[in-house]
Amino acid sequence: MTLAPEPLLEALSEAAPCLVIGTHAVALSRPDLLDRPPNDTDLLTTPEALPALATLLLDAGFSLSSWEEPVSLPLPAELLKGRWYLRAQRGLLVLDLTYECPWLDMDACLARSSRVRGIAVAHLGDVACLMEVRGRPDDAERAARLRAAVSRPGGPSPGSSRS
Repeated sequence: MTLAPEPLLEALSEAAPCLVIGTHAVALSRPDLLDRPPNDTDLLTTPEALPALATLLLDAGFSLSSWEEPVSLPLPAELLKGRWYLRAQRGLLVLDLTYECPWLDMDACLARSSRVRGIAVAHLGDVACLMEVRGRPDDAERAARLRAAVSRPGGPSPGSSRS
């Protein structure tokens, strides 16, 4: 898999409320904190933003799926409810659009986010939160490293912005 190109991420974050989260957010904000490069791009968004994001992605040649079932416009609300994310894929390029997240509030995440080269990027504390609840091998260590970075003087602070 490969990462979403920055112009696409910028276009998505301008089209509807969404922000890069996960290891791609770390790669954009603090690549020095990564122990390996991300293999996909995760976006946090809202159910209301999905149609605009899906339209942009379909127009860019992506296919959409939910739990490996193909999805098209109009998005089937009954199918998507409780499934948490929509996957967009074009070749090896994968974007997961998380629209239901019990651990993070989208409005709060947007308020803490920053812009990196025109892309809305989640605060590293929010990325750490997801790593902690996900519980994959090494996630606790990675989350602790992110939390330590944001608590250090000079670390990214909520609402900071980089151009």
